[in-house]
This record gives sequence, C-alpha cells and structure tokens, in this order.
Amino acid sequence: MAWKEKIRHWCARGERSKSEVLAKMKRLGAHEGEAVEMLKTLENEGFVDEIRFIEAFIHDHFLLKNWGPRKLYDALLKKGCKSGLIDPIISKLSEVEVEKALKRTINSRFKLYPDEHKTNRERFIRYLQNRGYTLDNILSALSRL
Repeated sequence: MAWKEKIRHWCARGERSKSEVLAKMKRLGAHEGEAVEMLKTLENEGFVDEIRFIEAFIHDHFLLKNWGPRKLYDALLKKGCKSGLIDPIISKLSEVEVEKALKRTINSRFKLYPDEHKTNRERFIRYLQNRGYTLDNILSALSRL
C-alpha cells in the first residue's frame, strides 16, 4: 500500500491535526512538496479539518480526562494548532462546565488521597493547576468543600 493510501486510512480512523499528518507523511517517506500537496488534497476531501480536530480534542480531553482550559490550550499548541483557532473554541466552554469538571477532578483525587486538601494544601492546588484550572477556580471550589 502506497504512503498516500496509508495516510488516507489513518486520517479516516480519527481526527488529526495538520502537523500530525505532515509528520506522519514524512515518516512514511514523502518529500516536503509532496506532503504539503497531499495535505491540501486531504483537506479538500474532508479527511483533515483543523477546527474539527480542535473541537474533538477539547471534547474528549475535557469530558474524559477532566482537563482544564489551560491544559487543553497548551496541548493543542503542542499539536501545532494556531491560537487563533483554539481561542474561540475553548471560550465556548461555560464556567459551569469548567466548575463541574474541576469538581470531578477534585472528587477523583479525594478517592486516592482523602485528606490531602487539609494536610498538603499547596500540593493539592499545584496538582489542580497542572490539570489546567486557574487558581481562582480552584480556590473557589475548595472554599465550598
């Protein structure tokens, strides 16, 4: 199977960012010009769509992994997405949804370390910040415990 068909099959199985697709094509032996041309073809055929990828990534990682907005933003930048595309989609997340996700994260952490928020508060806050939540959201959620 030629690299072009492999890329089509790979893109059909899941949402991919442009930079992921370009990197995969180069690993499969495509030259720079060929890879860029094939990427344009894949976009025209609907196999690659950056906005659709960002929406799917945010949906999956926000709901399934309880990542906060900051971590989502940073991860998408690492995937090669432009901040101009990321910002409007992340801003669609409501404060209520973010608070619910933060609460789920806090509850799952409580199962592992029931007294951590009392005994080692700084570590607990740092953990939640690493999950992508702002200090304001964290402190307000902890004050309601």
